[in-house]
Parts: sequence; structure tokens; C-alpha cells
Amino acid sequence: NVRGHNIDEQGIQALGMALLTNALSSLAYVACNKFSVQESDTTLNWAAQGLNAADVTLLSGVLKANTKVQSMNLSGNGIRKQEAGYISEALKFNTSLKKINLDEQPLEIKQLKGEEPVESIDLSDKCLNVASAVIISSLLASNTVTKVLKLAGDDIGSEGAELIGKVLKTNTSLTSINLDGRSLQIKQLKG
Repeated sequence: NVRGHNIDEQGIQALGMALLTNALSSLAYVACNKFSVQESDTTLNWAAQGLNAADVTLLSGVLKANTKVQSMNLSGNGIRKQEAGYISEALKFNTSLKKINLDEQPLEIKQLKGEEPVESIDLSDKCLNVASAVIISSLLASNTVTKVLKLAGDDIGSEGAELIGKVLKTNTSLTSINLDGRSLQIKQLKG
């Protein structure tokens, strides 16, 4: 519990990074000035709560070892690419989270990881931004079942498209990707 201990943003950020990078970290619950994750929590709804980069980093560090939280809503907090990267790092280890919402549309974690196999994931016209693209690309990297990914009409921009493109280097199951309303056949892209 760091609530009321006058720890500044740098301290919160450092604590979060230590939790994320320490292989032996097992802290799964925390209370700080802006939020708390309790042992009994299965849903965290912190939409538009003014979370800053340090808060998201600490939350990511806790999420890494947490085995209870199944759904998390962080939409409306302006999560950027770097913070989304911390969340995606935590999701590599987290086994309980099923849904995460960074920008008004929950992402199905188990489907993106390939743990709940689906051949097609359609996230078209969901107003997803680059933060969601970070999560999607990170989780799809090891997905061996999904063949089609649709993101047409979203706002992932060139930065998000580049992240999705990098997935194609490691993901061998994707055969079609749609970023702008047209299906691109992966075999044609790879040559």
C-alpha cells in the first residue's frame, strides 16, 4: 500500500518498471492515490480517471502477476504507445485477463493470444487507436490459429499499421489482413 506516502510520479513509474522487469515479481495487488487493485477484484473500471503514464506502468506491473482480474477498462485515459507496450508486456504473463478496453472497444485477450481459437478477428470500425494496435500486435505474434484480421475503419494510423506489419514476420497463421477495407493476402505481401 503506497497510498498517502507522498511518492511522486517518478517513484510510481520506477516501482511499476521494477515489477515489470523482475522475473520474480509476484505483487498482484496494490493501493495508491489514484487506484487500487484488491485481492477480490475481477473487474477494474477506470475509464476516464486521469491515469498518467506512471499509473499505467504501476498497474501493468501488478497486472503481470495478478490472477483474479478478468476485465479491465482504461478507455478515456489517453494511453499512449509506450504505456500500451507495458500493458502488453504484462499480458504475456497474465493468465486471467479476458478483456481489456483502451479506447471504447474491449479486446478479447484469449482470442488474440490464440487460447480461444477463432479463424477470424473482426475489429473493423471500432475506433481503435495505436494503443490497441500495440496490444493486438503483441498478442498476435504468438497466435497460431487466427487466419484473418480485420481493422478497417479504425484509427491505428501508420504507426499502428507498422506494428501489425511486424507481426507478419513471426505469425505464420495469418493469411489475410484488412486495414483499409481491402483484404491483403499475406502470401502476396511476403512475395
